[in-house]
Amino acid sequence: FFFFQAEDGIRDVERSRGLGDVYKRQISNGPDLFHMFLGSEGLFGVVTEAVIRLRCYAEARIFDSVIFPDFEHGVQFIKELVKNRVYPASVRLVDSLQFRFAIAFSNTPEELKKKLMAKISKFFLTKVKGYDPYKLSVATLLFEGSKDEVAQQQKLLYEIAKQNKGFRAGAENGHKGYNLTFLIAYIRDFVMEHNFIAESLETSAPWTNILSLCENTKKQIYESAKKYGVEHDPFVTFRVTLLYETGATIYIYFGFSVGGLKDPLDVYEKIEEEARWTIIKSGGSLSHHHGVGKLRKKFMPVVMKSCGLDMIKSVSYTHL
Repeated sequence: FFFFQAEDGIRDVERSRGLGDVYKRQISNGPDLFHMFLGSEGLFGVVTEAVIRLRCYAEARIFDSVIFPDFEHGVQFIKELVKNRVYPASVRLVDSLQFRFAIAFSNTPEELKKKLMAKISKFFLTKVKGYDPYKLSVATLLFEGSKDEVAQQQKLLYEIAKQNKGFRAGAENGHKGYNLTFLIAYIRDFVMEHNFIAESLETSAPWTNILSLCENTKKQIYESAKKYGVEHDPFVTFRVTLLYETGATIYIYFGFSVGGLKDPLDVYEKIEEEARWTIIKSGGSLSHHHGVGKLRKKFMPVVMKSCGLDMIKSVSYTHL
């Protein structure tokens, strides 16, 4: 479950341009083309073989979650994790809407038995600690490693959480958060059969831009939806994950009812394009890991200088 960058997890690649030539990485033999091929989306050939790093199955594997009074405190918490070099196997911060969305899928008999404890926890959070249930932000956590490593990480993380008004919410909420990640694509396909279009955007941004980027993007999606005739307020929610020293990855999930729209797909494309422009203007990247492809090709001249584009074209036209 441990996440790492592609260049860290892939040790070697074999690439072919379909012309009978094959490239394999050669260490200390001149320029290393390895990093150029990764993320090139087929411009420089197709990866036909890869050597992947594997990690031993962890001795200890523990889910947990921490609730914060709002999204702002949650972002500050994960920023402090990075600052103090506390890196669990996975950290995912979701806003209030996404957390409530995940809870909505908790209807199995086993989970229903736990509703009494959930009500008690809710009473404590809202009445005793004074948290607004419609502003709560939740960080779902996964610790992996030796028992001692996990114990040390937990100790440091909970101290940082406490400093940011965090309250431990237990493994169950941690599981719910991760389960939603796996379910989201199936939920999207289901609601599309019921006059609702939904999709996700992803980007990365510096720590100083994360909150404003989320706020600006949500505002833009609302304005675009209204402009193009969407009758009801759109669904917009955020998840911050994949942490770095300088920033983090942001997922933006959005959707809207297409009832009454003559061309729902055209409206969706316009809303997504305007949201993407807002993301870039707010300091976000064109893509963190989903790639550029044909859909985002139009934005390349904005995020990359002409000399960089010319270099890519020149290399792609040359038989490496």
